Amino acid sequence: MPGVDSSDRSGPSSPSDAVVTRRRSRVLTRRGWALLGALAGLYIGSLILGTVELAILAIAGGVLVLIAVWWARSRRIDLAARRAVRPARLHVGADGRVDLAIVNHGQRATPLLSVT
Repeated sequence: MPGVDSSDRSGPSSPSDAVVTRRRSRVLTRRGWALLGALAGLYIGSLILGTVELAILAIAGGVLVLIAVWWARSRRIDLAARRAVRPARLHVGADGRVDLAIVNHGQRATPLLSVT
């Protein structure tokens, strides 16, 4: 898995029970990159149309994105995830169960967390 350090895995040697910790997360999500692209288009549009207001809006949006990146990087969350798959080997059409347990090892409470 990208962004997962395989040397941090511990626990049972079964491949269905794995503990992974994320070494480094991406700073911007897809929405963040899309916003940066829209801001770049807005700035280019301001140059083409010759309007200062659009340029100011684009620059202000860029500053907000930079502040959001700084805020997200300064708030580290120490999470560990444990996955258990039962049965260990699934066949097409068979029923199975995957349990995902996420534990916060940090000192702060975690905000709303979206796991995909």
